[in-house]
Amino acid sequence: MISAGWRSRRFEVNHQPSDGPMLVTKPVIVFTEPADREFSVALLDAYDVDVIVSPREYSWTFGDGETLTTTDPGRPYPAFDLTHKYSQLGTAQISLTTTWTAKYRVDTDPLLLWRDADGNAVTVHAGVEFEVIELRSKLVG
Repeated sequence: MISAGWRSRRFEVNHQPSDGPMLVTKPVIVFTEPADREFSVALLDAYDVDVIVSPREYSWTFGDGETLTTTDPGRPYPAFDLTHKYSQLGTAQISLTTTWTAKYRVDTDPLLLWRDADGNAVTVHAGVEFEVIELRSKLVG
């Protein structure tokens, strides 16, 4: 059984502004938490295995046909590491696909050696849907 820490909210989609509509042609900052995840599993009720998964790649989908793939998890404001500007009005939703690498060790190994796991794990998280709007200023006299 995988520990609850694997399903943590920490690698969800984060964006700023964090709520309400987004403004067309203004940057939206995106970021996620880059921390490794550790958990233990029991195999066949005979072997305890420690596993550490590490984020390797982040693929952002912005809901308007644009994507961004990077090894950088981004940071919140005032950093503008990862941003996206919407060019059209409408409804959008940002999603994040994280690719993870893993290493493991079996508790019965007398040397407790960490070994690289073959392949990758992938998690996908969709953020909340929002409107992309335009605000116009108006001179009043």
